[in-house]
Amino acid sequence: MLNFQISQARDTPGERFLPDDLDWYTGPDLSDRKEMMPALFGRSDLPYGAATAYLLRRFGYPERGWDPYKELISWTLTTPDPEICLRITPYVGDELSIAIRPLLSVGRKRSLDLWEGALRAAWEDRFETHLAGLSRRPWFSEVEGISARFGLPDRPLMRGLLILSERRGELPPEIDAARREARLIRSGYEETDPFPGLRLRADRPEAFDPDDPLRAVASTLEVAVRDLMRGVRVRDQAINLFGPAEEAELSEHPVSGFPSGALGNASPNGMAELHARILRLGAGDPDLGISRALDLLVPADQPPEPS
Repeated sequence: MLNFQISQARDTPGERFLPDDLDWYTGPDLSDRKEMMPALFGRSDLPYGAATAYLLRRFGYPERGWDPYKELISWTLTTPDPEICLRITPYVGDELSIAIRPLLSVGRKRSLDLWEGALRAAWEDRFETHLAGLSRRPWFSEVEGISARFGLPDRPLMRGLLILSERRGELPPEIDAARREARLIRSGYEETDPFPGLRLRADRPEAFDPDDPLRAVASTLEVAVRDLMRGVRVRDQAINLFGPAEEAELSEHPVSGFPSGALGNASPNGMAELHARILRLGAGDPDLGISRALDLLVPADQPPEPS
């Protein structure tokens, strides 16, 4: 039995989460690309009707809004790791990789980027050392300016030369001549120290390198995936994220049976503003906000004054 239960995620003070598909490559070709969430679920489709029914039944109404044009409805759910969430947005098209996306804290996303870019970063260090040993060309200043214009002030000569050597299309004559020499400098260096390609991974997350931060992320998401396969009760039946399930391990959400969305149907903008004010009234705690709002209103057993 799992020792946790995922739930809707409320805002984490001071924390920002970034979406990441967490795809990886096992080889140099596009066909070698793997998708994290389909790999963990063992399938590439998510029936949007079944998913919507399950999420409503298990988690109630979403705590956050969504894109009213492109999306049916959307939930953000917790995982065992507070730095990882899951956003599930049932997609009319049933494509799982679009419907379920991990959200990572800025720090966790940064750790992935550093690991994936470590080989290239080491190559850049070596290439920068090589450039420092060359006689300074008159066009080096122009190259350093290119780096600054691209918002890369750190190590401007090395970064600017890489940018210039990869540029396509027409350039001013003085820069075009520099581009040709920049390519010669780079190609000459790469004869003995080739620029590294993608950092490849094993076929399955459990076989990733021990120091690969994506391995721990995948392990957390795998626990969440198993939890989303747990059945929730609908009378004497059970459903999970994909449809009928064998066993109802979970009871329906307490909001089941309450027409809580009716006021929103009548006045979507007004209800959204009321929602925001209640959260402010409770300093972010919805239970406290509702309690304080009720205290400010006419008591339930007191009839309203005639207008």
